[in-house]
Amino acid sequence: MKFRNQFTQILWMLLLAFFIMKLIRVSLYLFYPNDFGDLTILEVMHSFFMGFRVDMITLFTFSIPFVLLFIFIKNYYVRRWIGVLWGLVLLLIFIISFSNVLYFKFIHRHLSNEIFNLGNDFNIIINIAFNSYLPYTLGAILFIVIFIIFSYKFFSLPIDTFVEKKNCLSTHL
Repeated sequence: MKFRNQFTQILWMLLLAFFIMKLIRVSLYLFYPNDFGDLTILEVMHSFFMGFRVDMITLFTFSIPFVLLFIFIKNYYVRRWIGVLWGLVLLLIFIISFSNVLYFKFIHRHLSNEIFNLGNDFNIIINIAFNSYLPYTLGAILFIVIFIIFSYKFFSLPIDTFVEKKNCLSTHL
């Protein structure tokens, strides 16, 4: 597989990140159908759209530095390691988002509402992660390893044409 230019490579990574975030949103809906039973289909679709907006803000906020680096850095080896670093940042976002799904079971509020109180419960969270939620923890560890390897290989793929700085504004995807 080759990419036409650095922009198509960036676009594919962002689309993959949005897809994973959408899967996490769907898992929240599927894990707790009783909590969403009162909603009409239109309200559910509206909720998914609002979730997409939050995902978009989150992904773009934390991806902008990497996108800028990928636009302007041509060195193959540097790009590969920047890709791994971007993959780690995306992984952190995915893990926090999926942790939110699991946390929702206990409190029926999103993790972001409780983020400042979690420090007091750190031992409880570790206990839950390695006891009752061990399969999810092992799955997350496996996902982390796979995604880091994927990020390394993804950003190791060749680019047909690297669009130089002076042509960035006139390029086509």
